[in-house]
Amino acid sequence: MFDITASQPEQIQSLLRLRLPHATALAFGSRVLDWPFGRGPKPYSDLEDSPLPWRVDITDANDLPPTLRALVEQRGVALQGSA
Repeated sequence: MFDITASQPEQIQSLLRLRLPHATALAFGSRVLDWPFGRGPKPYSDLEDSPLPWRVDITDANDLPPTLRALVEQRGVALQGSA
């Protein structure tokens, strides 16, 4: 599950379609319920053109350390494409 408001899934889908239309996208980190690290969702954003009120980072899975990549594949929430 993913800790977001009712209106935010469409905002996320719109951003993904605009910026990464052919990529598989998984959410991981503080907004993913049961994520083993962190203290819950952070209420801020540094993505200037995002309507979302919290930070969004885009990371290529191939650049992640193997242990983090495995954790994302196991616990990440699918946002677009198939994981």
